[in-house]
Amino acid sequence: MTDIKDEFRDLEEKQKIKDAVNDVTHLLASHDWERAKQRLEAVQHDHADSPLVRELAITVQKAREPHKQYLVRKFIKAAQKEDPEPAMELLKELDRLLTHDEARPLEDQAKMVIQRMKDNLLMRFKVAVSAQDWIEAKHVAELIISDFSNTRMAQEVAAKMDVLREQSLAQRMAAEQTKA
Repeated sequence: MTDIKDEFRDLEEKQKIKDAVNDVTHLLASHDWERAKQRLEAVQHDHADSPLVRELAITVQKAREPHKQYLVRKFIKAAQKEDPEPAMELLKELDRLLTHDEARPLEDQAKMVIQRMKDNLLMRFKVAVSAQDWIEAKHVAELIISDFSNTRMAQEVAAKMDVLREQSLAQRMAAEQTKA
């Protein structure tokens, strides 16, 4: 009787490992590295001596490396262009993937992209305010506060948010009345 229970338990454990392998494989395919890592760590905790789990850990590392290199190349190309938004999005993704040492060669380009993005947002904000496009001004102000929260620019814009909200709401209401 215990042999059957042991066999059943072994089958259950193997199925759990196979399910984890499938989960991690799916997460890797969608480039959800953080969740893949968490799922791997959970299965490693329960099945550390499983050869399949050890192989899965190697697979995760091997899958992540080419993706990091692809994103680095894509970031470098995007950083060389005048439009900082795609480079900024790539930079945010790289920030989650790269170690400090891996990111070090990109520091100068990253600083340049960040400065361009700040300049771009500031210009968009000023244009929207001078055009009295309060909806756009509020939207850009929210981006500034979200993306550059620790800057003086974000603090200055945040101090104007109440007025921007009021003006934006009034502009929306006026636009809706015009439509009706």
